Amino acid sequence: MTSSELKTKAKELLEGKKKNAAIMLLVFCVVTFVLNAVVGAIFPGKTQVVEYMGTKIQTTTSNPIASIITSFVSIFLSLGMTSYFMKIARGEEPELKELFSKASILPKAFVTAILVGILVFLGTLALVIPGIILAFGYAMVNYIYIDNPEIGITEVMKKSREIMKGHKWQYFCLMFSFIGWILLTPFTLGILAFWLIPYMGVTTVLFYDGIKE
Repeated sequence: MTSSELKTKAKELLEGKKKNAAIMLLVFCVVTFVLNAVVGAIFPGKTQVVEYMGTKIQTTTSNPIASIITSFVSIFLSLGMTSYFMKIARGEEPELKELFSKASILPKAFVTAILVGILVFLGTLALVIPGIILAFGYAMVNYIYIDNPEIGITEVMKKSREIMKGHKWQYFCLMFSFIGWILLTPFTLGILAFWLIPYMGVTTVLFYDGIKE
């Protein structure tokens, strides 16, 4: 399907489910905010004052332990949110608890995220374009994990590259088609995101389901 057809289908699937999806996203934001506050208080960053062109500037460096913990939980919640959108895209009625349902695949997903991050970083160092291409190649990793929780790390990365082969440009065009809404979101104080993120999430699942075979 074209980007327009995917987006139209996503809107249809979200009918009657927008409120619950927004509540799920709100819970995601609240849990993330509270976690960051608690972890930041327990493992505070290092604050120092540096002088630049005669002006003193105070900077804070994140505590490595705090960064690991928040990243771990962020990936955990992101897996749950992705699973929530996958159920909507497949005509199911997901419950809020879906957000916290993917603990079993979290360790593998966390390690995979680190590996992908390193590869994309190295690709970006070479040239920006290779980094973007690599990022697109591994864009379906979490979707594959949720569909195949028994799959291994190297296998999931390989499978993502395989199903994205020949579809990276289509994926780019699909994501770029949301740019207007993304740019508008800050002007709504972020409120638009509670409609936009589920919309993008379900659309992306439809894209994944369309290319995975």
